[in-house]
Amino acid sequence: MTEDLQTESLDVIVSAIERSQGSLEVLSRSLKEDMDKKTGPGWNIVCGENFSHCVTYTKNMIFLYFGGNLGVLCWK
Repeated sequence: MTEDLQTESLDVIVSAIERSQGSLEVLSRSLKEDMDKKTGPGWNIVCGENFSHCVTYTKNMIFLYFGGNLGVLCWK
């Protein structure tokens, strides 16, 4: 991801975490809608405390965020 898209993604993730009030389902849905609006459709989102990943993604279109016990994986 470009630095601009990384910064934008981080802003979207942090604001969605604040809005979700601890609900992972609300967080996932909110993130997907926000990322699709900002950068076009096709985003996949995984949120949780314990998960691993092996995904196929478009070049430079993956973002992994960990804050405390919460992990968020976004890819297109």
